[in-house]
Amino acid sequence: MIGPEAARALDVIAGRDGSTSESSPLDNLVRRLMAGPEAAVASAGTGVAALAAEEFAPRSPERFVASIWDQAQAAAQELGVDARALVAQAALETGWGRRQIQRDGGGSANNLFGIKASGWSGERATTRTHEYVDGQRRTETAQFRAYATPAESFADYVRMLKNNPRYQKALQAGGDVRRFAQALQSAGYATDPAYAAKITAIANGPTVNRAMQAIAGVAARTANTALAAAGDMASGITRR
Repeated sequence: MIGPEAARALDVIAGRDGSTSESSPLDNLVRRLMAGPEAAVASAGTGVAALAAEEFAPRSPERFVASIWDQAQAAAQELGVDARALVAQAALETGWGRRQIQRDGGGSANNLFGIKASGWSGERATTRTHEYVDGQRRTETAQFRAYATPAESFADYVRMLKNNPRYQKALQAGGDVRRFAQALQSAGYATDPAYAAKITAIANGPTVNRAMQAIAGVAARTANTALAAAGDMASGITRR
C-alpha cells in the first residue's frame, strides 16, 4: 500500500486537500504499477517504451518489441484487442524487425504486417515471399505496400481490419490472443498453416515478456522519481 507520506505527496501534486476521493493521473499510475508488470506496461506513457528499448542491444528482438510497443498499444486499443498480438504478428512478419521488406530503391518499406499492394494506390515494394499452396511452401514474387513510417503501417493495418468484414471475428476476440490469431488465419490473412500458432507462441513467449518487464521497470522508476519530487514538494509546503 502507499504510505501516508506518499499519499500526502499525491494529494499535493494533484491539487487536493486530502479529503476528496478523486484520483489524479499520478495516483492511477502508482496503483497500476502496484498491480503488476502488465498493468504498469498498460499505463506507461508515450516515450517510456522507447527508453526501455535502449536497454537492449541494437537489432535484438526485445528492442524491436519495445520500439513498436507504443504504436501497437494505440492500435490495439482502437481495435479492442491485446497489443501483444499485434507485436507478435509484426515480429513474425518481419523476423523481429531484421527482415523487413525493402523499397525497390533501397530502405525499409516499414511494412510490419506483410500487407500486399492489392487495391493500393501508394508506393509499392517488390520482393520474394513464401506462400503455402495445398500444404506446400513456395517462393513467389509479390508487391507489398510501402509506408513512410511504422506508424503508417499500424494505421493501415487498423483500417484494413476494421473495414474488411472477413476480419470481424478477429476483432470479436478481444484480449484473447489465440482466438484473435486463429480468426485471422481462418479469414485468410496468411497461407502458413501454422500462422496462428506462431503468433500465439510469440505473444506469450519470453522475448515479449522480457520487453514488457523492461517497460514496466522504466515506468516504475519514472513513477518513483515523480513521487520523490512530490514528496519534496509536500515537505516544503508543510514546513511553511
